[in-house]
Amino acid sequence: MHFFLVLSLAAGSLAAAEKPSFNPRTGLYDVPFARLQKAADRDDRAEIERWADRLGPARLVAALGDQDALVVRAALAGAEVISGSVRLIDAVTPLLDHPAPEIASKACRVLGRMLDGGRPDERALWDVPPDAVARGCQGLRTMAASTAAAQDTRLSCVAALLEARTACSAVALPEALLRDPAPELRRAAWLATTGGAPPSGAVRTALDDPDPRVAGAAGAAVCRHSLSPLPGTPTGAPAAPTTTPARSLRDIVRADDVPAEDVIEILPCLARSGSPDDRAALEALGAGHVSPVRDRATELLGPRR
Repeated sequence: MHFFLVLSLAAGSLAAAEKPSFNPRTGLYDVPFARLQKAADRDDRAEIERWADRLGPARLVAALGDQDALVVRAALAGAEVISGSVRLIDAVTPLLDHPAPEIASKACRVLGRMLDGGRPDERALWDVPPDAVARGCQGLRTMAASTAAAQDTRLSCVAALLEARTACSAVALPEALLRDPAPELRRAAWLATTGGAPPSGAVRTALDDPDPRVAGAAGAAVCRHSLSPLPGTPTGAPAAPTTTPARSLRDIVRADDVPAEDVIEILPCLARSGSPDDRAALEALGAGHVSPVRDRATELLGPRR
């Protein structure tokens, strides 16, 4: 209780703490928070990490609750790189709906990196409570689905959920995002669809989406799922059959303005479908101009006979 009272007082008097001073309890020099702000303004990661570690988690938590957006922005930069950043999950989560879109978007990105499933050992090392992780994941999902939030914030939260997909595996993206009015959000949601089978109704709509970026992302999601082994299937067994309930995947890869990364992800489905039409589409791409798409198509076609 005393710890949180200290944090509240620190947040209210942050400006006063900028003057060089010595801690009356420890006798140690208190680093001015302005040092971190200057490093954040320059986007100097090494300096941000240096000053964040010297300030410590308690002062960063206090700054994350400050009323000054510039202070919060600097604190978020420090929270992202400080040693044991996962300890600050509960302090960053409330900032997801910060009134300043820049702060909210940054909070999404920082929280996604804190929850990154590639570092589960860090959460265990610092004994992060599972309910704090759950609150962070649910906060990202809520903001991603919020039509009242700025689009950049929602996009950042979708990307953060994808980055933290291991830690947030129990939190699924809202299906409504796949049909969002904004094509950028529809594409982001399809790119983040990495789990089970995409909803068939949404697939039919997305493959025919007038925005080629959305159709490409949906086609890539369909292909990812169709190439995933069925539950209980031994490693190396044939993949699940490709299904295209609406527009064919070969139509998508041949369409103009479909991102190359989506085309490359779809090509294995054409190679494994057994359809002569799919094979012809793959051969046409393999005979095209020099590009990563041509290289991948040529690789999948195999050596010429």
